[in-house]
Amino acid sequence: MVARRTGLSKARINELSLNTSSHLRAEELYLIAKAIDADPCEVLNKLYGHLQLVSEGG
Repeated sequence: MVARRTGLSKARINELSLNTSSHLRAEELYLIAKAIDADPCEVLNKLYGHLQLVSEGG
């Protein structure tokens, strides 16, 4: 269902699901979130909210 609604191939969905070294593109995240009726911003925060900026002091 997600592949059909997003236009992403089933192979790409599987790669994103199973391969931890695959890189999720912003447009893929957006489409997947919309396909599962989730807020894309909330999905982005759940996936990448742990990231921090590097302090300028070193």
